[in-house]
Amino acid sequence: AAVYAYAETGSAVWLGLLAGFAALPAVLAAPAMTVVDRLPRRTMMLAGDSFAALGPTFALVLALTGRLEVWHLVAAAFVGELGTAFQSPAAQAAVPLLVPHDALDRANSLAQLGPALGIVVGPLVAAPLVAWWGITAVLLVDLASFLVAVATLATVRFADNPRPADDAPTDGGWTPVLGWLRGPGRPFRTLI
Repeated sequence: AAVYAYAETGSAVWLGLLAGFAALPAVLAAPAMTVVDRLPRRTMMLAGDSFAALGPTFALVLALTGRLEVWHLVAAAFVGELGTAFQSPAAQAAVPLLVPHDALDRANSLAQLGPALGIVVGPLVAAPLVAWWGITAVLLVDLASFLVAVATLATVRFADNPRPADDAPTDGGWTPVLGWLRGPGRPFRTLI
């Protein structure tokens, strides 16, 4: 989508908006992760992937009807990344359930390699696709990747035990994060 947005507009502003709205869901969903961590991993991964697929589906329908505009891609990126914001932590938490303890280091490394490869390889694949066949081809590849992910998840079985609730009360919001940032050692100053 980023390649298409820049090719269509030649504007770094649209590219920035696309990147910003794609990053925003992870920040907005962060307070909900304490609740998500207590739900079944498989359910969260299936729901997250299914919801994330709505973004490219929406954009594909608009592209096929000839009504796709760049701002639609910004909205689609937001919706897609909102699903990913819930899918990704559940997938990371599922890794120890899928591999033996002695293979956990390698499995976690491979789990981190996937998204990093997507960041590097994605534009390399998307640019020729957009140039030769337009945004529709990119959206079809994106949707195919969601289908593969959901089909794989539906066939792989693993013990899906959500984390039990802590005894410590939490409001599910930003209060614990802000408390930690103001806590001993001044981690906020360290981050800056």
